[in-house]
Amino acid sequence: MHRAVYRLALLAITLAFLVPVQSVAQESSNRFSIMFGWKTAGDHELLARQATAYRQWKDNRSLAISFGALLGPTLIVRHDTADQFLRAAHQAGLDYVIPAAPEFMFGVEALRRFADTDDYPRIISANVVDERTRRPIFEPYATWYVSGLRICVVALSDTGVIRESKDADVTGIDILTPDEALRGVSVGVARENADLVIVAGRMDRSDIAEISRKHPFVDLFLTNNQSGGFSDPKGTTSTAFYSGKPVYVGPEAGNQLGLFSVRDREGFESREFASLTLGDAYPPEPELLASLTRTLDEFKRRETEENNIQKTGGAVASLLQGIFSADAVLLERQSLFYYPLADSLTMFNVRKVIRPYTKLAVYSMKGSALKSILEESKSKADPDYRLIIAGMTAEGKIDSIPAGDETDYTVLTTTHLRAGGNGYPQFREGTNERQTDLNALLAVERFLVEKEERIRLASRPQKWNAVLNLSVASNFSKTDVDADKAAYGGAVPNPLRGLADQFFGFLRFGSEGNTFSYKHNRHSLSSRLDMVYQRNGTKPANGTILYRKMNDYIKLNPRYEYDRPLFGTRPYIDASINSILYSAQGKHPINADVSTGLSRKFPKYWLSVQLGINGARDYFNNLSSLGTSGTLLIDKSFPAKSFLTSPASFRSETKFYWYPTAQARHQFRHENYNRITFQLIKKLNLEINVRTYSYTNNTLRKTAFGVVYDLNLNYGMQWKF
Repeated sequence: MHRAVYRLALLAITLAFLVPVQSVAQESSNRFSIMFGWKTAGDHELLARQATAYRQWKDNRSLAISFGALLGPTLIVRHDTADQFLRAAHQAGLDYVIPAAPEFMFGVEALRRFADTDDYPRIISANVVDERTRRPIFEPYATWYVSGLRICVVALSDTGVIRESKDADVTGIDILTPDEALRGVSVGVARENADLVIVAGRMDRSDIAEISRKHPFVDLFLTNNQSGGFSDPKGTTSTAFYSGKPVYVGPEAGNQLGLFSVRDREGFESREFASLTLGDAYPPEPELLASLTRTLDEFKRRETEENNIQKTGGAVASLLQGIFSADAVLLERQSLFYYPLADSLTMFNVRKVIRPYTKLAVYSMKGSALKSILEESKSKADPDYRLIIAGMTAEGKIDSIPAGDETDYTVLTTTHLRAGGNGYPQFREGTNERQTDLNALLAVERFLVEKEERIRLASRPQKWNAVLNLSVASNFSKTDVDADKAAYGGAVPNPLRGLADQFFGFLRFGSEGNTFSYKHNRHSLSSRLDMVYQRNGTKPANGTILYRKMNDYIKLNPRYEYDRPLFGTRPYIDASINSILYSAQGKHPINADVSTGLSRKFPKYWLSVQLGINGARDYFNNLSSLGTSGTLLIDKSFPAKSFLTSPASFRSETKFYWYPTAQARHQFRHENYNRITFQLIKKLNLEINVRTYSYTNNTLRKTAFGVVYDLNLNYGMQWKF
């Protein structure tokens, strides 16, 4: 009797319920209210905005229900199986969740665990049933005592859950139609003896029409399925009636909430329905947002670390698979350092990736044991005990074919795992051990060195090769004035005599690096020609230019090498002829030297070394010298990145000469050239050069040392033949 009277009273005033919520908030008291929405989709900022709305509109007579899609494929949901996000949703004020497809993203069993956790919103649904027993797997409805009323909220999930989910996520469940679900729970709802029965969920127009006709115990409906027939011209209002029962259609947008309230207003009861848009009027709740943001930042850090682990480990495992021709490679994580690889595994970073003490074993193993190991690795709760695997997919396929249980596969693993370490006794089942106790670091280093040498040999030019260059350059540099004075002998020009090392600027037109090379069998002949027209000068703060110099020169550098394949060293003959033009009176300066000896390359360190006997002739001063010479050359290129349009190069060349003869112009000379070259835009290069020098000069009885550095901007053109 009480329930019938209550229904008549509610129906009598239904048509007067559309009163703006804000205008009555101070004039009426809340008997009960229900806030509902959906599609939070794992967005932590949107959840924090909902928290602000709940704090403003909810009290102890209110419920907040999500119609599904509370979860989503965001990092904060994925990283810890939604634990932090669901706890935050409960803290925000969300009471119930009616599961949709996204709630099943971790599988049915995970969602069952969510439903049993008091720190999460309660999971309710009457039409998600066990495929075998046909009984609901969650609580089908929620019973609520408020303002002297007993209210029963029956929850219905979207019937598209299975269609919108992956098969693996919804294994073992079925989704009933709303009519089937209500027939299944009708007896239980009747036993609740509720004053008001509310059916809530994403129902469409046809479902509601059927329910209202077949199930008279339902008093009203809450839905937000505007795309299910309520957004057409006949259903544009927020309320409709079916069989005399009101249907409240809330907003469908993820950033909106529906607010249904029953209020006492000046002695009369009214129903009010409104939409809340979670925009600027509902800023994210600061404390909740800060907590979720800190959690998300930590998850991002962990994901970056895990990506580095997988990339590093995958690079090593794939390389080892190729080196040893293994079907599958399985490594424990502790055998590697997790250096973040920017590109690939190289000689430059290999020691930052593989632990030096890592030993390897190669042997045979049955496919059944391999699949058992794979499943064991997946089941490890601690990620540090999961394996790094190459050659075998997560589904247990090798070469795109499922691994056969009785098929023998060549497996490469560490000796630690081979002995059953890290909780993997299956590795002991291997047979036919071929190699063991291999040093992983040395094996990979040797392979990378050989690979780099193969690439170098493959990139050699054809039997003959010629390159012509033309460039225009300008710079400011610190110049070795003492060396320039020495070039004049005793006839040093007056403007030059009082100068010390200082900065000079120049403009240069050059054709440098013109090369010709020829190779026949083991014989290699190369020649380099440099021609430069250059004007230097420096100007003090006051006055005219103190020092002008023409630095026009021609250099010819032929070289012969004999390649001995079985030995690392190569005999060579190297010559250099220089001619310098300048304005002073006197003989034309020509310098020449010839050296012969042995050279050797160390590709691992990008290093070339040569040591030999050197003879030099200074035709200006008619001095000859005989001594030794040595050269250390480091030449390395780096890939193009950021604003660099082509690979950058670094070159460091150190030369020293020692002439024991008494008449030697330079009894000892050391030169070191360091150059870094970047190509900023096409054909425009920026060079940074630093040169150190030291020498003794018997003629001038002088010992000198210093540093010269310059910055060159070159615009060059090149022709290759």
